[in-house]
Amino acid sequence: MTVIAGLKSDTAIVMAAEQEESGGIAAKRRVHKLKLYAESEWALGFCGAGEAAVIDNAERRLSYWLKGRKTFTGRQLTDAIDDVLATVHSKYIDPDPKSEGIELIIGASCEDGLHLIATVRRTSEFRDFMACSGYGADVAIFFIDRLHQVADDWESSLRVLGFAMTASKEASRYCSGDTTYLILQAPPNPRWREPGEDFDCEIMSNQQEFISGQLRESLLEMSFRPDLSPGYCDEHNPQPLTSEEVARRVEIETERHKSSH
Repeated sequence: MTVIAGLKSDTAIVMAAEQEESGGIAAKRRVHKLKLYAESEWALGFCGAGEAAVIDNAERRLSYWLKGRKTFTGRQLTDAIDDVLATVHSKYIDPDPKSEGIELIIGASCEDGLHLIATVRRTSEFRDFMACSGYGADVAIFFIDRLHQVADDWESSLRVLGFAMTASKEASRYCSGDTTYLILQAPPNPRWREPGEDFDCEIMSNQQEFISGQLRESLLEMSFRPDLSPGYCDEHNPQPLTSEEVARRVEIETERHKSSH
């Protein structure tokens, strides 16, 4: 199962999908899992995690619904997705007790704005902040939740998602392929953008430098003093510090600092 994700901000939806697919115990191949469908009045991104054949079938069924449509609303889209999910679950997933199922993330720029949609079994739901599924999703969610802001522009959201995707791939033994990205916006912006292959390489090459350099530096510069915290103790002072003792020590250190200057 691959890792897929989407972020929603006030002005953009950014989607990502890791491109590696397992074929048996050892075989792996690169598969384009983030698909773009677009007409003059709408653009839609589709990606899935889970059983590849079932995802392909769901995508094909949704593409039939999209074909020839001049426009649509977010509610019409979720109704169509629910119909697709009901069909593929009834035909392929529910009859197979060993089926791992599918999880879809769909983004759209359409008649009534921007919509980020995620699926949970047979149902689809709108997401206002993020959606993430597949192996390594918990790592991606951890970083997205702390770094993403709804006021971000599309470039900032792209960088945040790129960092989160790279971190999730490095933390998961099952995800190691390249990642592709798609940006959706409403007019007068282009309805869709693709950042190109260099972005994924740039994010990956800077990931370690950021973590070992900037992040480490920020951690070491924290003003917190463990030895000036209630409950601190050591070999020479085995009794845990009380709040009163901490306040007294802080006062003493403050006076020493003033006298030294």
